[in-house]
Amino acid sequence: MLRADDAAGPVLSKKMEDTPIAGWYTIDGGQTPEDDIIEVKRELPPRLVLVDAADMALPVGAIRLLDKTDVIEEIEQSCEDIVFIGIQPGDTEFYNPMSPEVFEAVDAVYDAVAANDFSHFVRLGQEL
Repeated sequence: MLRADDAAGPVLSKKMEDTPIAGWYTIDGGQTPEDDIIEVKRELPPRLVLVDAADMALPVGAIRLLDKTDVIEEIEQSCEDIVFIGIQPGDTEFYNPMSPEVFEAVDAVYDAVAANDFSHFVRLGQEL
């Protein structure tokens, strides 16, 4: 893990490789997810879930649904249902470990993927 909490997406991808969820597969976008657009276009998945550390000015480990307008336009043209999830990082310094809050958030997103249910996540900007 290169950048502590910034590794939330790759950690989720690894978790899904180690403990697969029926009907889902993972692409680890790493530092440059734009490079994986070709695979998304080739596969044309019915649902695409993007998970990334995103600075949203929230407590570390907070999970929010982000607007599809934040997604790269090319990906949006290749998939009709996109779920874009941000996990608030704390520390993004190189070579530091990921925080427990972000590990917990990764587990919560994994569980949501397994259930194919993201309805309990709040959309960014719609907090109570």
